Amino acid sequence: MAGVSCVGGDVADPEKNINTPRSLALWLEDEVARLERQSASRSVLQSLPNQRLETLGSLTSHSAPLLLQDTAARDLTFPWLGLSSQLPLPKFVLLSDARLPSSEEKSDQTPHMRSLQRLDTGPVSTIDPLKSIPIHVADFLLEVYITRAMPLYPIFHEAWLRSCYWAVIHQPSNAEGEANKPYNVFTISLTMAISLSTAERPKQARANEMALKLFQHAMAHANSVFTNDYAGLQALVLLHVYAVMNPAAANVYFLASYMMQSCIDLGLPYENPSSPSLNLLERDLKRRLFWTAWELDVSCSGSFTRPVTLLPKHITTAFPSDLEDSAIHPTFMDPCGRSSKFLCGRVRTFRQIEVEVTAILFHNEPIDPEFESLEFWMDNVEKRIHAWRNCVHDSVLANQEQSLIAQWQEMAVFADIADPQVIVTLYRPCPRVRNPTTANLLKAFNASVEVARGYTTQAGMGFGNLKYTLQPCHHVFSAAMVFLHAIRECAVALAEIYSLEQMEDFMGTFPAFFALTAERWPASAACKDEYLRLLEPVKEYYVNSLQLNTIEYLPNLGEVEEYLCQPDLWILGSESFAFSSTTSDDPGGLGSDTWANFDLDSNYWDSYFNMESLSG
Repeated sequence: MAGVSCVGGDVADPEKNINTPRSLALWLEDEVARLERQSASRSVLQSLPNQRLETLGSLTSHSAPLLLQDTAARDLTFPWLGLSSQLPLPKFVLLSDARLPSSEEKSDQTPHMRSLQRLDTGPVSTIDPLKSIPIHVADFLLEVYITRAMPLYPIFHEAWLRSCYWAVIHQPSNAEGEANKPYNVFTISLTMAISLSTAERPKQARANEMALKLFQHAMAHANSVFTNDYAGLQALVLLHVYAVMNPAAANVYFLASYMMQSCIDLGLPYENPSSPSLNLLERDLKRRLFWTAWELDVSCSGSFTRPVTLLPKHITTAFPSDLEDSAIHPTFMDPCGRSSKFLCGRVRTFRQIEVEVTAILFHNEPIDPEFESLEFWMDNVEKRIHAWRNCVHDSVLANQEQSLIAQWQEMAVFADIADPQVIVTLYRPCPRVRNPTTANLLKAFNASVEVARGYTTQAGMGFGNLKYTLQPCHHVFSAAMVFLHAIRECAVALAEIYSLEQMEDFMGTFPAFFALTAERWPASAACKDEYLRLLEPVKEYYVNSLQLNTIEYLPNLGEVEEYLCQPDLWILGSESFAFSSTTSDDPGGLGSDTWANFDLDSNYWDSYFNMESLSG
C-alpha cells in the first residue's frame, strides 16, 4: 500500500530487521536530514583545539600508496564511498549495465536481476584467476598496462605499481603478507583485466572472458578498497577505466559522479598557492589523479551532453608534469627527464574544448566577452579543434622515438575522432541553436560520418590499443541522429554534392560500427536495430525523390527531432534505470572451464596473443 514502509534486512546484518522506505524520495529526505545533523555536529568539532581534531581524524584514516590524507581532509569526509562501510558503493552502480543510446524510453527491469547474479561483488570462484595466468604472460600484460594505459591514465606511481605487482604475482620472500592485501589484489586484477581488454578483434572474445573473471575477482575486495581517501579514489578511477571498455561491469555515469565527489571531498580540485609546498612527488600524483578523474568525468558527461561536475573555471589545481616518474623527486624535478605523459595532456586540451561547447550550447553558459556573437565563437571553436588535430598529426610525423610509435598512432586515431565529434556537437540542433543553417548542418553531416569511421578504425586496432565501448556507442548514435536530420533538412544540397551510391555508403557506416561493437558489448546490437528502423523512411524518401527528379520536404520524423532537442529523454531517467536485455550471461561464448584451458599450455598464450611479435 502507498505510504506503508516495507520491512527488509540490513545488508550488513541479515538478522537485523529495519524499516526500509518504499520510495527513493523518502530515503533521500531521510538522508538529507541526517547529513544536516552531521553538518551541525561538524561545526562543533571544528571549534575544538587542533590536537583534538587530529585525534578524531586519525580514527577514520586509511593508508594509501605514496599519499596520506591530510588531517583536515579526514575530519571533513566520510571514511567510505557510498551508503555505509559495509556497502561502499550502491549495487545499482556496480551491478547494472550502462544505459544504451536509443530514441525510445526503455522500461523493462527484468535483465537487472540477471546482471546482479552475473556480476555480484562476492566471491565468484574458489580459483584465483591471477594464478591461472602464466608468469611470463602476466609480466607481458603489466608492460602493456604501463606503456599503453598509464600514459593516458597516470593514476599510480610506476615504481609502486611494479612493487605491488611483484608482491601479488611473484611473491618474493621479503614481501610476505603484501600478496594478500585486498588493495593490492584489486589493483593487479584490474590492471590485468584492462590489458586483456585491449585484445584485437580475432582474440577479444576469450580475452574479455578472462578479463571478466579478473574483474569479478577484484570486486570481491570492493568493501575494503572503496574508501574515501586517495587510495580509494585510485581504485575507483581504475574501475572506471575498465568499465568504459566493458560497460556491463558498472553504470559508468553514476560511477563518474562518485569519482568526482571523492575528488571534491579530498579537496583535489583546489590548490592554495600561498600554502606551504607539499612533497613534489605527492603533489604531482595528486594532480595526476584529479585531472585523470576529471577527464573521465568529462568524457562520460560529454557523451550524454550533460553538465560536468566541475568546469575548468572552477578549478585551481595546476596541471601535472609530463615527465616520467623517475624524474620526479620529493624535493626537485629533473629537467633532463624523458617526457612520458604527453598523451594525457593532449587529451585534456581536447576535453577543455569539448566542455566549453557542451556548456555553452546545451547549458546556457555565457560566451567569453571577446567574441562579438555566437557565430564568431563557433567559428573560433572550429579553428581551435582543427588546429589541435593538425598539431597531433604534426607530432606523429616528428616523432623519432621507436618506443612511442604505437602511442602516437593511437593518439592520431583519437584526434581523427575527437575533431569531427566536436564539429557534430557544435553544429547540430541544440537548445541554444534549434535550427542551424544549411552550411552548418552540412558540416555536421560530414563530421558524423567521420565519427563513425574513426571509431570503426579504433575498434579494429591491435593489441595494446584501448578499446572504448560506452562513449563510442553514444557518440556514433548521436552522430547518426544528426546524419538523418541533415538528410531531411538539406536533401537538395546533399543531392548536388553526393551521388546516390555515396549516400548509401554513408548510410551503411553507422550499422557497420554497431555490428562491430556488438562483438565486444552484445547489448549495443540494439543501437543498430534502432538506427535501421529510423533510417528506412529517410532512405525511401531520399531515393524516391531522386528518381522523380524532385525533392520535397520529408514528413516530420518526430523521434529524431525529439532526441535532438531533448537528449535526456533517453539517458538515465531520474526515476528508473534501464538494463541491457541482450547481454549474455556468458559474454565470451565460453564455458566455465576457460581458465583451465588457458592454464594447460603457456605456449598457447604466446601464439594466441601473438606476444612474440608484440614484444619485438
